Amino acid sequence: MLKLYTFAIIYFLSILSLASNELSAQLIAAYFNQILSSGSEVWLPNETNYTSSITQRWTIYPPAEPTYIIALKPALPSDIQSIIHFAAHHNIPFLATGGGHGYSSSLHSCRNGIDIDLGFFHDIRINDEESTLTIGGSVKFGEIVKPLYDAGKEIQTGIGGCVGAVGATLGAGVGPYTGLHGLVIDALLELKYVTGTGELVTASKTINPELFWGARGAGHQFGVVYEATYMTHDSTNNGNLIFGELRYRASDNGSLWQIVKDIGINQPKEMSLALQANWDDDFGGLNILVTVEWIGSMQEALTIFAPFISLQPIQQNITQIPWYDLFDNLSAGDSKIICEGGTNTSVWAVNLYSLDIPTFLQTFQNLANFYSAFPDSRTSIWDIEKFANSITLSIPDDETAYSHRNTTIYTFLDLQINNKAQNDGINAFGASFQSAFAAASGYDGLRVYVNYGRDEGEEVWYSERKLPRLKALKKRYDPGELFSHYNPVKISRGRGTVTMTASGKTSGVEGAVGGFRYGAQTSIWGN
Repeated sequence: MLKLYTFAIIYFLSILSLASNELSAQLIAAYFNQILSSGSEVWLPNETNYTSSITQRWTIYPPAEPTYIIALKPALPSDIQSIIHFAAHHNIPFLATGGGHGYSSSLHSCRNGIDIDLGFFHDIRINDEESTLTIGGSVKFGEIVKPLYDAGKEIQTGIGGCVGAVGATLGAGVGPYTGLHGLVIDALLELKYVTGTGELVTASKTINPELFWGARGAGHQFGVVYEATYMTHDSTNNGNLIFGELRYRASDNGSLWQIVKDIGINQPKEMSLALQANWDDDFGGLNILVTVEWIGSMQEALTIFAPFISLQPIQQNITQIPWYDLFDNLSAGDSKIICEGGTNTSVWAVNLYSLDIPTFLQTFQNLANFYSAFPDSRTSIWDIEKFANSITLSIPDDETAYSHRNTTIYTFLDLQINNKAQNDGINAFGASFQSAFAAASGYDGLRVYVNYGRDEGEEVWYSERKLPRLKALKKRYDPGELFSHYNPVKISRGRGTVTMTASGKTSGVEGAVGGFRYGAQTSIWGN
């Protein structure tokens, strides 16, 4: 009887038209309950334990959020193939979710879609002899640091322990160890994909090297990455670093901008720096929190930190910590903002190539005015991140698809919209921030790190010089533009098609040769 029921479901689905609105979530759930491998899970949003069993999004800001009618938690790569196969056949959009921290207003184009939760792709494997780390697609940065520390190893990471490691990697990956080891993509050795054509594909410098080039900086565009392998490094300074948090009055802002400017391009590779202008009633309202790390001795750190210490901060904590504790110590700054979920967050970002003090001074005054005009949004912050980039620049520009290696400062507004009626006014401030810094960035035009992007466009995220190769890769691995809900590389005005056999192998890139044809909707990895 069960086999007959399963056959009936599959037959019924096969004869439906490709209009997704003809398929109810319950029918889709029944289908996948039958065809996914044992160990996989199927969840409807109204089910008990849905929010605890399925990775939830970091933000809940409607203009930048996808909506789902069902969540599928595959256990095997072949399950991912089956889901993509089905969704493409029925024109149902989908996203793959690792950590759930991908942000872009383009995510909003995934409406009533399928959430592919990669929670069962969660392995962490360290090979001491080969000095490699292999992780599944849902592993977070905070989950890899202690195992690496215990093995006497380290790796460059992002700035938030709760961020999906693979998803962040695909855009490049910047963080406290960028100065010492480069971007996270510079540690990448191999990726395992289910591509937009339904193929299982490995990408490395020797296997599908062109895809590996594109994956390092635009990896979201070609498929679902369910496993990644990285090169690790022997622990620096016995796995310890000096961590400093120093808080300043608003009146110190001009002096701080000058210190950061003086550090300039000569920033030591052992030093990472972040400044956060924020509102805190305990510190008189508007203030600036400086987070600085030094991968070396305390004596060296105090010398490097001296310009900041001489400003006599209103709060100061400088201590040695094991590097795996970094994310916990960042809880008052960047990591808190990144990991505090359930917020209506609108992000406006700019890459800077020089520091224009008048623009920083004016922006700080504008932020003060913003806090006064929108007191409900005083949880918003202005973030400035500065990492030494000599190692990053030592990698040739054409080695990877990432196009912003010469960036010296990443800055963004994290605007919290706690009163919906103020949405337009708050985003007007964000737009003016982006425009002002683009004009003073030291570069001819706006450039934005793709992981911080919103709606700026493919030239801004990927650059004109990288787009021809990226578009060629898109045509090869995602000709139906299924993976185009996240800061997309576009290859057509409408949507392309791709033909696929039942096994998931391509039988043609254009035209309906046989198998299933991918249609109008799109999908994307949501890191």
